[in-house]
Amino acid sequence: MKIPDKKHFQPSSDALNYYLATRKKIKTLAGKDIMPLFTDTDFENDKKWFYIALWLEFLGLFATIYGGLRSGGVTAIIAIIVVIAFMFIDFVWIAPQLHKNVGVNNYRKAKIQVLNRKKNIQQIRTLEDEIKKGKGYYYFLVFLLILMAFVKTIGIVLLGAFNSMIIYIAFFALFLIIVYAHVYKTRYYLAYKKTEKQIETDYNIFKDEQGYKVESYSKTFSTKELLRNIPVNINSHSLVKAEEEEEEENTYILRVNGVLEDDELFRLCSNQDNTNSIIIFKVGRNIQLENYGLGDNNSRSRRGSDLDEVDEVRQDDDLNEEL
Repeated sequence: MKIPDKKHFQPSSDALNYYLATRKKIKTLAGKDIMPLFTDTDFENDKKWFYIALWLEFLGLFATIYGGLRSGGVTAIIAIIVVIAFMFIDFVWIAPQLHKNVGVNNYRKAKIQVLNRKKNIQQIRTLEDEIKKGKGYYYFLVFLLILMAFVKTIGIVLLGAFNSMIIYIAFFALFLIIVYAHVYKTRYYLAYKKTEKQIETDYNIFKDEQGYKVESYSKTFSTKELLRNIPVNINSHSLVKAEEEEEEENTYILRVNGVLEDDELFRLCSNQDNTNSIIIFKVGRNIQLENYGLGDNNSRSRRGSDLDEVDEVRQDDDLNEEL
């Protein structure tokens, strides 16, 4: 996902929440698996499967029309209308609904990972319970897709489109491929396109000088060991030594301008030992969670936050890996 003119433009919280729902690839930092936020992967493959599913749906429609022309009557017309309705339901309702909670759950997983498990166990359990909610609805939608595949096949059989059971079995297999595509592929493609469209809309507003200008954020933190290669500048973000330091500790400031994407955060953590890499990551991740109106904070303004319970990063903090 490309955010244009990142030095001056910052997408809306709506766009960034859509971004959370794009396909992610788990990364590793200091031997720990990291829950991604602002990154995406495998868009071209998801796009390919979207069009495969679309063409297979049309193939099923043509088979239904062919059977209808052979049998004639009101039944044929009803069958064609039902298949068209099923196509619409598949792409416009079920595929997006399957993806309904992916973005907010990715946010919750990322939040769990940076919370101190000993101090925030109740909050973590609440977030874990929220993640589990909706799974029954998800499995119902998958069952509905399979049921629709079966009904479409039965429709072709009843219309007598072909004289071979092997062909009918082949069509059922093709409809199951559509189910696979919707469950594992097309929903990520649709999430990507939705994000892309919203960023484009926000950027046009920005170009008209009506909003979405870059905002700046910063966090101060301390380490026992000196960080290497300071200052670090990654695009419009920087990691610098603080002028006033706490006694017996090294104090630094992470300054972020606009959206801190995951690749940028990982580059800020590079060339450090494991302990300091995790500290820098948690500081950057807290900036991401607190300032963009993400997840459960989506009703807030872009700078709003209810994450004041996210405790300060400490030298002995580690990452929770229950992703």
